[in-house]
Amino acid sequence: MNQELHTRAGGTATELLEPPVEVLAPADDAHGEAGLDLADTPDMARVPTLPPGATARPAAAPAWRGWAVILGSIGLLLLAGIFAVGLALSGLFRAAPGPVQTESRTVALQGATTAEVNIVLGAGQLTVRGGAADLLDATFHYDVPQWQPEIDYQVRDGQGHLSIRQPDTEGSIVRSSRYEWDLRLKDGVPLIVRAHLGAAQGDLQLAGLDLTELEVTTGAGTTGVDLTGPRTRDLTAQVVVGAGTTTLRLPRDVGVRVTAQGGFGAVRAGDLTANGHVYTNAAYGKSPVTMNITVVMGAGEVVLEQAP
Repeated sequence: MNQELHTRAGGTATELLEPPVEVLAPADDAHGEAGLDLADTPDMARVPTLPPGATARPAAAPAWRGWAVILGSIGLLLLAGIFAVGLALSGLFRAAPGPVQTESRTVALQGATTAEVNIVLGAGQLTVRGGAADLLDATFHYDVPQWQPEIDYQVRDGQGHLSIRQPDTEGSIVRSSRYEWDLRLKDGVPLIVRAHLGAAQGDLQLAGLDLTELEVTTGAGTTGVDLTGPRTRDLTAQVVVGAGTTTLRLPRDVGVRVTAQGGFGAVRAGDLTANGHVYTNAAYGKSPVTMNITVVMGAGEVVLEQAP
């Protein structure tokens, strides 16, 4: 197959959209090689043409090129991983622990009849329980001054809005550090509680608190949420599970309905009745109050336990 590139007068070369070819001499060539005629024009490069009787076939790409692409991609991924780890470690050790500081904080209701409590803790140990004389009685232990908890409280239209947050700092929890929150909330006050945990370990002992709404978001840590005890009103709760294990301790004499959504984690239902992704206890539909819990699954595990 003869293939040539031609130009128009004063124009540009027409592209030949064919793979590169390897020229093979005819078998009866006495010298064992084929001559090449080179089209020589002032407007284009010298282009080889095939002599009569020669055959052409696409030139195979060298095998090493494919391996070079693969190895180059792997190298870029490794470099990106090393860079990410370096950034993480640079922040990890930027805040050095020192002497442990213990701080106690109290927040009064200030005329509020209900309250919304927002807790944000990225790493460390969180304990939430009842028994406070005021809206909040808290004790904090920390050994990095930059991690002093941030507390804000306002009252609007008779409702208190309490925020307890870990400061945004460049450093992260290191193995030798101590970061513990012990939060006690007031019994008998209708509460909305929202707890957002990253890698923190959580122990939410909410039995006895007058919860009207609950939202818990977990990350890679282990979290326990105790919802046992008497209830005088319905409760709507949402638990978002990350990569860790979250255990929900549920009452036996209060109707409970747990609905699992999304994700590919596991649900260990214990002695609750399973109907697809919905789990109920024997008191569901019979007790005067009901607990409706939505669990948004990630990669972690949810354990459902009923009180004895």
